[in-house]
Amino acid sequence: AHSNAKCILATSVLKKGVVKIKEFMLSEREIRFQSLGIYGLLVGLPNTGKSTTMNALKRLALLASKTRYDSRGMMAGVSRAQARVTMSPGTTELIRAYQLSHNPTLYLVDTPGVTFHKDKSNPERNLKLAAVGTFPDHIFGELYIADYILWRLNNARLFQYVSVCGLSGGPTNDIRSVCREIAFQLTNDPCRDSGAMDVLSGARTFLKFYRNGLLGRYCLDALPSEGELSRYNDLVEEAEPPGPWGPNAYPLDERAAILTSYS
Repeated sequence: AHSNAKCILATSVLKKGVVKIKEFMLSEREIRFQSLGIYGLLVGLPNTGKSTTMNALKRLALLASKTRYDSRGMMAGVSRAQARVTMSPGTTELIRAYQLSHNPTLYLVDTPGVTFHKDKSNPERNLKLAAVGTFPDHIFGELYIADYILWRLNNARLFQYVSVCGLSGGPTNDIRSVCREIAFQLTNDPCRDSGAMDVLSGARTFLKFYRNGLLGRYCLDALPSEGELSRYNDLVEEAEPPGPWGPNAYPLDERAAILTSYS
């Protein structure tokens, strides 16, 4: 259904490709009413950079207004207000429109994150969302999330955490020992074996290491290869009936197997 949807690759942190978002908004929509202009809506999971993207577009427009490019009064009368941004999910609580330019009139609406409820039938999906910070960590438990990340890193043979966390014994599956070692590095407490190490603070630091990319860049979802996608598209075409009656059987078993493996 979304095969013709346009995907724009941009990063607000590295300030790359952000201008493409504005160009897309202006090229894909015609201004029907000059007094209203064009409105864009930022929608996504919590803590995934919606407000950061909006602020990057705002700064880009303000920077352009200081150059000769602003001969048309692009930023005339536009407020410098920006969205509040923090590292915690749920910072944006209200829907608010921010004006990006005056000529043409362009608005971008910042919205709170759209979240999913816990799915008891799919606990790993919940942990994936928690691992990337779309939920407050205390909902699932910092130690529980850190244990899941450690398990995924070991399965992917990514052992950067050994050097980053200062582990002397090499890779391990014991998240508590990892967190105790991190806590010892943070506090430099001589009572290493007293059991007084703050495991929770170590788990929080471990999560921070992972989310900042210090433990290796790793996708938690299984991404299909080009051959698998091509085969899936062929199966979809084969499964479509040629007419109102259609054949009695289609190769749905193989198609269902592919869908199940990536659901």
